[in-house]
Amino acid sequence: MIQSIHPSTITAAIESKQLSLDNGHFRLDQIDISLPKGQLTAIVGPNGSGKSTLLRLLTKLLKPDQGQVHIGDREITSYSLRELSTTITMLPQMKEMLPQLTVHELVAYGRSPYRRSWHTAHNTTDTAIVDQVLQWTGIEQYRDRMFHTLSGGEQQRTRIAMALAQQTDILLLDEPTTFLDIAHQFEVMDMLKRINAQSGLTIVMVLHDLQQAVAYCDYMIALKQGKVATSGIPQQILTTEFIQDIYHMKARILFEGGYPLILPVIPHHQSGGHLI
Repeated sequence: MIQSIHPSTITAAIESKQLSLDNGHFRLDQIDISLPKGQLTAIVGPNGSGKSTLLRLLTKLLKPDQGQVHIGDREITSYSLRELSTTITMLPQMKEMLPQLTVHELVAYGRSPYRRSWHTAHNTTDTAIVDQVLQWTGIEQYRDRMFHTLSGGEQQRTRIAMALAQQTDILLLDEPTTFLDIAHQFEVMDMLKRINAQSGLTIVMVLHDLQQAVAYCDYMIALKQGKVATSGIPQQILTTEFIQDIYHMKARILFEGGYPLILPVIPHHQSGGHLI
């Protein structure tokens, strides 16, 4: 079993205690985690390990069989839907096209928790916040473009801008770099790192790419078969033992300029005296 390594002190933005769910499709077993306030946290693990399910439990989108989630010193069930939507933002995976709106209209949708209805006119605060996040995410020049005409990377930055316009202290992202080419993946991760550094926003993201998790994140939680396998500072817990235990594969880890390179160890089989 891999030993968890924690920073000496953690001020938690979100905590879960004995969080469990088993509904026949998703299973999590007694999840105890503390997500550090003001930091970038990655949740990693194999497919089916419960990463996306955990995010849904942390935002009250799913109800646990047992256990609790606390945001600061409050239990999550004490929040109304509107109150929760001004405290924590959840951006799901990018799978389907959103309605045919302009970039500006879509980003402005993030202000919905602060308005009586979608038809309520924007006030000066809403307008200023939308303009600010368009600049933060580098999409100001696309404000009048239709969302569906953008590239994949531009669409994802627009979705993140919409989430930022919600102006919560905590942002949860489910696989923000999935479906993007490698250039756009780094573009999104660079943007999130910069926003975290500038604003102190707590960002928690499900990632499949361990190299991105180690290079960009301050804290990492690894799930395996619905349980927390280990957690801690990414550079300290990413070892060949970790990869073998979590992903059942042998690998070498090289570091280039502080960035990890994970190289799978591929067995060579002999046939007729030749390597294949």
